[in-house]
Amino acid sequence: MKRFVMLFAFTLIAAAAIFTAGNVIKNSILKIDVIKLEPESQVESITCTGKVEEISDGNVYAPANSISKKIYVKTGQQVEKGQALMVVTATSAADSAYETYSPYVSDEQMTQQKTQTLLAPVSGTVASISVPDTGYYIDSTKPAVTIQDSSALQVRLSVNESQIADIKTGQKAEISGVGFKNSCYSGTVKEISSEAKQMQTASGQNTVVEVLVSVDNPKEDIKPGFTAKAKIITSNDSSVLVAPYSAVQADDNGNEYVLCVSGGRTVKTPVKTGREFDSGFEIISGVSKGDCIVTDAENLTEGEHVVPVMSKAVNAP
Repeated sequence: MKRFVMLFAFTLIAAAAIFTAGNVIKNSILKIDVIKLEPESQVESITCTGKVEEISDGNVYAPANSISKKIYVKTGQQVEKGQALMVVTATSAADSAYETYSPYVSDEQMTQQKTQTLLAPVSGTVASISVPDTGYYIDSTKPAVTIQDSSALQVRLSVNESQIADIKTGQKAEISGVGFKNSCYSGTVKEISSEAKQMQTASGQNTVVEVLVSVDNPKEDIKPGFTAKAKIITSNDSSVLVAPYSAVQADDNGNEYVLCVSGGRTVKTPVKTGREFDSGFEIISGVSKGDCIVTDAENLTEGEHVVPVMSKAVNAP
């Protein structure tokens, strides 16, 4: 009987030991967060400030050095596209050019070639006239009449030299400002200056390049002279693999890697990273769509026994 009791007690102790060991092993397996890599959209942009201004592209030139013969408009007058502004007659200095062709044209055609009516290229306001009255000399290299289209606006931006390489004509922009805080306008980069200039700021002197961004369909709330902020979209990729910053580690040689999970253990996987986004590094190579990686690999090593817990995607809300 005593022997039976001892055997029973030994069995209980062994069972308890096995149960306890199982719990110890179970508790020693780390639970770690992992994410499944999926392509996502990433937008890169550059934000700059500048001034809203009217587009003065309504410059009208005489075809040759001329004399003003008739002036139909005055400064400040509203004109429509195609409206007659001025009649000019080529000066005697230009007559020789016409006389060269005189054997081939009639006197009436000669008169038409020497006298020309200048028309408004856009609707808007006459901003300036180069001559005060008829009978004045007009230099063909300078605008005879300038028309401002009040419905056409642009933003003149100052872009730091460190950012200008990423800006290209045709890129889209989002335009906002304190003076028109209830509106956000779309726009397009239409011109980049061919030279840089020095600009004094609160932090010192900076080298900047002027960039012109058109304003699409401006309303009455946005006015010339307002300060504006333009967010220029420099890239918009729809299929980028992104790993959290905490997921990407570097070994003693500076080689980057992430930890994947295979067979319940961590596996060190070398990767090559690219651009930096708010949510993490772009993964160029090493892992692929659908791979699961540890979200925070800082205190983990290869070969650790783990239980993966699926976390939200990098760009999930």
